[in-house]
Amino acid sequence: MYSQIIEPCPDLELQQERAELLEAKLFEGISEMSPVLVERNVVNADFLFHLEEGSNAYAMGDQATWRYHKKLREPFQKELYPLKKRIEEFKDKNAALVDELVGIYETIDKANGNHLEYVGETLGNATKTITFPDNTPEWHEQRSKGIGGSDVGAIMGVSPWNTREDVFKLKTGQTEPDIKKKSGALWRGSVWENYIARQFALRNSSHLLVHCKSSWMNNDRPHQFANIDGLLYEPGTQNPRSILEIKTSSTPHSWETGVPSYYRMQVLWYMDTFGIKHGYLAVMIDDHDFRQYEIVPKPKEMMWIHEEVDAFVAEVEEYKTNKAKYEAIQRKRMEALRPA
Repeated sequence: MYSQIIEPCPDLELQQERAELLEAKLFEGISEMSPVLVERNVVNADFLFHLEEGSNAYAMGDQATWRYHKKLREPFQKELYPLKKRIEEFKDKNAALVDELVGIYETIDKANGNHLEYVGETLGNATKTITFPDNTPEWHEQRSKGIGGSDVGAIMGVSPWNTREDVFKLKTGQTEPDIKKKSGALWRGSVWENYIARQFALRNSSHLLVHCKSSWMNNDRPHQFANIDGLLYEPGTQNPRSILEIKTSSTPHSWETGVPSYYRMQVLWYMDTFGIKHGYLAVMIDDHDFRQYEIVPKPKEMMWIHEEVDAFVAEVEEYKTNKAKYEAIQRKRMEALRPA
């Protein structure tokens, strides 16, 4: 159930000219950044080699080999810092252009009748909930009541950013969410989102892209939350065929073998929330490398994820029910560590 948003634009030709000019500036900025990216990738490859070899040696108890690789990787680590800083400066400028571009493209698409938005209160096996602006106290409060797609990777132990324990402490109120103004990579990712979605739509004209920025809860599992970026319909159909998830990335090496497992689990979680059996993930790597991936569940994959998440949710509820007991145990442990 989606609606076609049409808004007249009296200066449509002027808007199209502005978009072309900004696209040219964006291409110029990416071209200027390109040699710095190449240099970073070379240095980073050497750094990652010694990091991996050193980690393997450490895990095997080989201290001499670990120190050897640690010493060799340190110069590469020092080289990476100024390179990454220069790239960040380029990316901030590019994102500012994209921020202006997406507003113009939205105006153009609405004028041409190409902007579609989902308007239903239900979607598959999920129901719409109150949608709060990202990263606000209300948004974090809502997230604390269930499991979202970005939580799943950490619960499964594959997230590079958070551990299972990190998520557990957040869901049980032991730690406070980090509420801060969007900046850096977080801001750029938000800015690029609609641009990447539009690029996907241009490359996949057989699909209708329907924007969907609502929050959803599974009807059978009230702890299962989803916030998706878009839905994909085949023309003339009433039900979406796929969901669309948008990402940006500054680590091309993490995509060498396909979608990283933590992103795959996020998309699978969203698909399962609605009962949709197919998904796409579109990513823009370093502002220029657009890639898209199809995601289809493997046999028993979601069953495995549900088993782990259900066990996690049970632990959270057990903690909330017996909070005083757990806090007493933690105090005893801390007291045992104190010097006599």
